[in-house]
Amino acid sequence: MPATSQLMNETLMDVEHTPPVHKRVLDILPGVSGGVARIMVGQPFDTIKTRLQVLGKGTIGAAGMPPEMVYTSGMDCVRKMMKSEGPLSLYKGTVAPLLGNMVLLGIHFPTFTKTRAYLERDDAPGTYTPWKILAAGATAGAAGSIVSTPTELIRTKMQMVRKNNILQQIKGAAAGGLNPEENYKGNWDCAKKILRNHGLRGIYSGYVSTLLRDMQGYAWFFFGY
Repeated sequence: MPATSQLMNETLMDVEHTPPVHKRVLDILPGVSGGVARIMVGQPFDTIKTRLQVLGKGTIGAAGMPPEMVYTSGMDCVRKMMKSEGPLSLYKGTVAPLLGNMVLLGIHFPTFTKTRAYLERDDAPGTYTPWKILAAGATAGAAGSIVSTPTELIRTKMQMVRKNNILQQIKGAAAGGLNPEENYKGNWDCAKKILRNHGLRGIYSGYVSTLLRDMQGYAWFFFGY
């Protein structure tokens, strides 16, 4: 037992003497790693969803198209994309959401850790108070919503542009076009045009609903974590 206690104390001392910059890295690293994993796993599903919305069987975009260019299901979409465009086509448009999620989860974890430490500062060691975990998670969600609101807005608008571009490439002018101020060349161009035309109010459109969603969502996320 003494040996075990000594080992535990030495381990705790090592942790306590970890340089502050290393502790900050350890706070951020799980979130960044989670952001990368989340996108690398989820991006193909998002790509397939967008294709089905544009050229899925029964959609306006699929009307009059040859069968080989219409997707009847998710698996059918995967098969046809792999055959005609290769496996990397499933990861088109990955860079922007990858960076966004890395930043977002890099905010969530340190905020949760610091808030929980503050709320539990007077608690006895080993004390577990559910409402403090939920409150720290909600705070992390609130902090992240400052980034997630404009990120999701831009992502949604770029999806609309991609849908329109796919239809125009396939159907030509008959598919119609977007207003030049809404036909964005990329994520940065989208952000600049929204800020120029609508200001901060425009870039944070839907902030309250995103804030409430993220607060309750991450409260339970970290409660389980």
